Amino acid sequence: MNHNLFHQTEEERDWDFIEDDIYLGNIFASHDNQLIVSHFICLTQKIDYKEYAIEYIHLPIDDDRNAGILPLCEQAYDYINEIRAKGDKVLIYCFAGKSRSATIVIYYFMKKYNMDFETAHSFVKEKRPCISLNPGFIAQLKAVFPQGEH
Repeated sequence: MNHNLFHQTEEERDWDFIEDDIYLGNIFASHDNQLIVSHFICLTQKIDYKEYAIEYIHLPIDDDRNAGILPLCEQAYDYINEIRAKGDKVLIYCFAGKSRSATIVIYYFMKKYNMDFETAHSFVKEKRPCISLNPGFIAQLKAVFPQGEH
């Protein structure tokens, strides 16, 4: 796969460890033999893991400010909790690993730990500095959990 499909700085990696058993990355992370996970959550439009012995869910969505990501966030939240309950590890990824997948991870922390958007965003950005959510996803996260209330 060609890494030149999008610009990546030297500080950016294909994947980053976020917490315990949660990893956040780009499409190249799903093919990285150094990353040992048992599950994927894929947010790209196309996926083909029939040849891999890995469990995954495919939640296709465009990185578009008008795309409704919240239903996918809730599906991913439940899936991540199932994975963590088994003691397994999960990679959440999209094409660049900056917006869609980061939105899922931020939602997870907001809901799981009763964080407001800014706190969850800062926590994830500290672990993966390249994240850059589109404005529509940010607005949806802020609206669903106003000031961390849930």
